Amino acid sequence: MTNKEPDPRSEPVRTRSDLGRRAALRRQQLGLTREEVAARAAASPGFLQYVEESAADPGIGFMLRLASALDTTVAELVGGTMELPAGFGKAAAQPEVLVLSPAECREMLSTHGVGRVAVTVDDTSFP
Repeated sequence: MTNKEPDPRSEPVRTRSDLGRRAALRRQQLGLTREEVAARAAASPGFLQYVEESAADPGIGFMLRLASALDTTVAELVGGTMELPAGFGKAAAQPEVLVLSPAECREMLSTHGVGRVAVTVDDTSFP
């Protein structure tokens, strides 16, 4: 008889979906238990656990109830808004150039995923 280590490849692999990660994160942000969200979504806690921890593909009816229970949208849960840059919007009709201190510049850029900075060197502007 030998004492062999178990082969890690024989362990079951639990595949968690992006939907599950987003649902669990939103639930935690709201400070809710699985049981509370399940009750709000008219689902069983076991099914919610399955959605959070497995590669589940629930129907639109459940997705609408889950989004409502988590005070969000189906698009947010499935990642439909992930490709949008932070602060996504239209350019102003009359854009203006603001002179900011380095601290003001860092402060404004820290709240967005994308920013525009212009630097003047010897009276030449570079975007």
